[in-house]
Amino acid sequence: MKGMKILATILTLTISLPTFGQILTLDIENPAPRIEDEIEVSISIMKKDIEGKWPLSIDELEMLRDNDLGSGKIKFSRTASDTGIVTFGPFNLTVDGKEYISDTVTIRVYPKLPPEKQGVWVRQVYLNGKHQLIIEQRVPNEWKKDNKGLGSLNHDGLQFAEIDKETIDHNGLEFNFSHANTTHQNLGISEIDEVDLVSYHVLIYNIEIMEAYDGMFKLEKKHFKYFPKDIDFKGIEIK
Repeated sequence: MKGMKILATILTLTISLPTFGQILTLDIENPAPRIEDEIEVSISIMKKDIEGKWPLSIDELEMLRDNDLGSGKIKFSRTASDTGIVTFGPFNLTVDGKEYISDTVTIRVYPKLPPEKQGVWVRQVYLNGKHQLIIEQRVPNEWKKDNKGLGSLNHDGLQFAEIDKETIDHNGLEFNFSHANTTHQNLGISEIDEVDLVSYHVLIYNIEIMEAYDGMFKLEKKHFKYFPKDIDFKGIEIK
């Protein structure tokens, strides 16, 4: 594991936002990237709930009304170039002359997947107080030409492994869909001097671990839909 890498910057915007009750939060699209993956970071300008005793005063009601107006998002990305821990933030944002400071997000960059055209890789990660399950899958694919001779890589009709919730009945444990993305990867040049393309799919679930969970659940092949029969999976214990 490499040493800690810290990224921070000062962002100045020329937009007008209400300054009451604004907070900055960071979010990572890919919570467990691999080397050469793009890490997309979002800085969200969110409104904060107003604390007060009801009934509110006239001034507090005005602040509550204004608080509904201010929100926005800034996105930037960087390519993961090395394994280890990466920390984003804190970021300073100046709005209407007032400075706001974001929180920080720390992630781990993992090694590249092996150069296999077909496979499923499953791991559990912990990020910012949340447990997440990440399912990566490669499926062989190839360029398809249309009647004009133009090529494209079509993911339509491909089935990717996903959690079958009906097979999971364990007290204190839930898997909730977060997001998914399908793209393509170039594994190099094949033995017949053609570009070796595969469809690459990543599926992320938020794992809700409640007090009743006994820590004794092992996620196995039988808990998935569309898991390829010819791919071995020893399972992982959810901790």
